[in-house]
Amino acid sequence: MTTLLRNPTGNTGASRSALAAARAFYCDALGGRQMRRIQLGDGSSLFRFLVGEELVITGPGVADDRVTLVVDDALAIAERCWDAGFEVRVRGFADATTIVVIDPFDRELEVVSSASQVA
Repeated sequence: MTTLLRNPTGNTGASRSALAAARAFYCDALGGRQMRRIQLGDGSSLFRFLVGEELVITGPGVADDRVTLVVDDALAIAERCWDAGFEVRVRGFADATTIVVIDPFDRELEVVSSASQVA
């Protein structure tokens, strides 16, 4: 397993709000779209983003099950996440068999190219 980590400024959310960090990851890096937030009884919020056809719910304290996203180009997604300073993990051989990107709340998202789903 190869783990690549780039986090030059420390915690991604340290200098920005949690929502700004989530938008930077899900909208800018993953090309998703922000949906309406979910307000919880304790006053906190969960953020919802539509990435491709997958609705991802995330936020502070949400780092449970891994989400699998089917995208047009998994390597391009990984590169955008890396360039934006997010953690990228590559498992497998040089062909990047499994790519996992980590959101600002430590949630793992496996990105799979749609072409590899056809086989």
